[in-house]
Amino acid sequence: MKRVRTNLAGVYKLESTVRRHNGKPDVCYYITFKDASGKKIWEKIGWTSEGYSAATAAEKRTRRVQMQRDGSELPKARKALTVAEGWALYEAKGLPRSNWANNVKAMWSNHILPRLGKTSMTALKAQDIEAFRDAMLDTGLTPQTVKHVLGSLRRAYRKLAEWELYSGQIPAVKMPKVDSARLRYLTPDEAHLLLDEIKRRSIHWWRIALVSIHTGMRASEVFRLRAQDVDLKGSCINVKDAKGGTRAAYLTPTAMQALAEILPIDPGALVFPSRTGGISREKSETFDRSVATLGLNKGVTDNRDKMVFHTLRHTFGSWAVQRGISLYVVAELMGHSIVEITKRYAKLSPDQKRVAMTQVEEMFHSATPCPSPDGN
Repeated sequence: MKRVRTNLAGVYKLESTVRRHNGKPDVCYYITFKDASGKKIWEKIGWTSEGYSAATAAEKRTRRVQMQRDGSELPKARKALTVAEGWALYEAKGLPRSNWANNVKAMWSNHILPRLGKTSMTALKAQDIEAFRDAMLDTGLTPQTVKHVLGSLRRAYRKLAEWELYSGQIPAVKMPKVDSARLRYLTPDEAHLLLDEIKRRSIHWWRIALVSIHTGMRASEVFRLRAQDVDLKGSCINVKDAKGGTRAAYLTPTAMQALAEILPIDPGALVFPSRTGGISREKSETFDRSVATLGLNKGVTDNRDKMVFHTLRHTFGSWAVQRGISLYVVAELMGHSIVEITKRYAKLSPDQKRVAMTQVEEMFHSATPCPSPDGN
């Protein structure tokens, strides 16, 4: 492979024969300039898949040339970081303070560092990652857990590259196939029992759970809800910055009443603030304790069948389909970005499929009979 000059001064590109990005060969950008002695210097900037472009490469070259002219010292070549050293930088600079951060630390301590910690970040290749992935699967880790571990490793590489603390190649990560679609939903009786138990413990979390099961909103969407987003006259909620984009969630009379009782006067105020007045980041133990009291997860070993807060949203979609609502409408109500997510509910409406086949048959037989060749 040979670096090719771009239309920007001192910027070159190299197309990969193995890396792909958005269906096309991944492109790596380089810059070149001369140092004070006139020696030509090459510097790798990064790949398109890492967010780099010819324009960003040109900007870096401009800074390098300015440093030369100003007599500033050019950045010295760094010693190649090991994975463990890269993790130390990432942990110190990039991890938020939350339970998720503790999960990330556990993944690195238990899985990544023992196997890859001493490896140079630049020396780690795709085949090494695949061997690491397969080894984790062989120990009995679920595909979902392995996916989280590999995702954490990839995020560390990308962040260090973004902070210009790492300039090597980011190894390709082929994730294991995961079927993590939740299958569990509440029956109406279970829903009433669960909501009553939550209400007995916390009226605040009862309202949150009630809104979720009546609108199909994610917990994070309920947490970010502000008074200005709730339209009681129009019986809807403007769900902003959701995964699938901004959408309207429609309110049932039950949900409207629960919200009307607490809706703040200040339009910008949170409807369900945390104890400190900010946006809640984590779900309360109230839900888990209520589920445990009712024994709703007793004997359940498959995570997809376990009752979690997200089950409330899944219940909304399941009930809607069972009541004859089309998958297209359910997708719109729940804000699904791809139809494959909504298709998981299709099995809950087999009668609709039979009705559809009956309608096709009736349509076929509704045709006006053609006259026979003899006119009779």
